[in-house]
Amino acid sequence: MLAYTYIEQGKFELREKPKPVLQNDTDAIVRVTLASICTSDLHIKHGSVPRAVPGVTVGHEMVGVVEEVGGAVAAVRPGDRVTVNVETSGLHGTLQELVEQINGAQGVIRGEILAG
Repeated sequence: MLAYTYIEQGKFELREKPKPVLQNDTDAIVRVTLASICTSDLHIKHGSVPRAVPGVTVGHEMVGVVEEVGGAVAAVRPGDRVTVNVETSGLHGTLQELVEQINGAQGVIRGEILAG
């Protein structure tokens, strides 16, 4: 699969990477149909993130289609269209259910997964 990859300061490339495999019962594999570069990726580009080593995949905010799920995954199933952020908070369900969860929460919730 092709992945947008950090090569060196100031340089990214599309690189061939191995297709991911499920490692845990709580994993899901999503075929990315559209990804976004955000400010954290720009910090990587400019060399401001020391832990970002050459070869790291960027573009962690994405939409796609669920391809495969682990045995413990109940919120989504193969064929579902989802949005994904790198940090997940455990929210799940249909868009309406997610909105209700966010509206009923105290404080800030980041990194939701939208399904439905």
